[in-house]
Amino acid sequence: MRYVDFETYGSCSFQFNHLNLPGEGKTMRRGLMVGVLFLFALLVAADRTALAGYRIIHEFDGTDGSAPYGHLISVDGRLYGMTAGDAIDNMGMIFSLASDGSGFTLLHHFAGQPGDGAWPHGSLFYQGGALYGITWAGGCSQTNCVNLDNNGCGALLSLQTDGSNYNEFWEFSCGGDSGADLYAALPCAHFVSDGTQLYGTASLGGSASDYGAVFAVRPDGTGLSILHSFSGSDGAQPEGGLALENGILYGATSWGGDNNRGTVFSIETNGSNFKVLHHFGALDGTNSFATPILANNRIFGVTTFGGAYNEGVIFSMRPGGADYQILHSFTKKDSGPFEGVILVGNKLYGATTGNGGPNNTFGVIYSIGLDGSQYTVLHRFDGTDGSWVDGRLLLLGNTLFGLASHGGKYGNGVLFAYDLPVPTIPPHAQR
Repeated sequence: MRYVDFETYGSCSFQFNHLNLPGEGKTMRRGLMVGVLFLFALLVAADRTALAGYRIIHEFDGTDGSAPYGHLISVDGRLYGMTAGDAIDNMGMIFSLASDGSGFTLLHHFAGQPGDGAWPHGSLFYQGGALYGITWAGGCSQTNCVNLDNNGCGALLSLQTDGSNYNEFWEFSCGGDSGADLYAALPCAHFVSDGTQLYGTASLGGSASDYGAVFAVRPDGTGLSILHSFSGSDGAQPEGGLALENGILYGATSWGGDNNRGTVFSIETNGSNFKVLHHFGALDGTNSFATPILANNRIFGVTTFGGAYNEGVIFSMRPGGADYQILHSFTKKDSGPFEGVILVGNKLYGATTGNGGPNNTFGVIYSIGLDGSQYTVLHRFDGTDGSWVDGRLLLLGNTLFGLASHGGKYGNGVLFAYDLPVPTIPPHAQR
């Protein structure tokens, strides 16, 4: 089995080309200079217009966490998220803050020992007054799992929004996983719920082999069951979360399938009627680590690689798998979408990691029409304002919020906001 370590791409810096003006007299130089400055002013003005909505809400300095993977959620106007590391034990933290950046509060510091977790690469889920999450390591003291640091196999957790009543209600690979060990939920994994059970994916383990599984568990930690164990031919290593609609779960795998490049699948919440909806190939995208969404009777998702330039794609299809379409192929300038899109009005919004590469990109925030038209880069990260967004964006009011896991003042990542333009109301509609 093949595993991908995305941190090997590292981070780079932009290079700029400089203009050299000719030297045939002051008049020509002055005229050329005026023209260049005029064009430069137009470009800067246009660039500032595109970037005007971006602002940093919080910069992580290590003591309050570092590497905030995943995405934010909102509860009663406050933002909640997790970091994968910190400057204390480097096992991660759970935090909250107001949407204006004030009132930053650490709710939990992971220690990694039995009864706790470590490295929460996924995202939180809110239900019934409690926050729920998944960690990649920690928990059970046993080490019978494929874990890079041999430090436990991950855990399911809950806590109140004020940080109280922290409870690790399931430890992977400690026995009792419906006759098969599950270990580890990877970067974008998070729960979805039908009000009775929580549903998630484990990227490793499962009864069929070591290809991962879809599982269900009650919020009190009882009744954990494996709904489907991947065999490789139907997908392998589901590293994103699930979408739920009308009793059917939708997700994607990063590997496996007919071409060993991943699949899109569906399964009913009772574990029946598993279907492979699409086998990724190459030009249609490869390696989806993302959570799909359903909108307008279509599935929308992204892949991190593949497409026309092998930098990932945005795709859509019918819920049954028909009418697969590529809406956009990313290039080196905006490459590497790790998590999926959100729907705002009649557009999709998302962000990318950048994937490194010869153009030294740090990722972008983008929008695109549901039919693939009007693809627009809204903000291009330069490292100083953050880099590597691998979680979904969150819409609150007219503002998108997100987490960049690297970059910023301290290099530990940032929490950012992007204000969407306020729609212009035609004069006749104001009457």
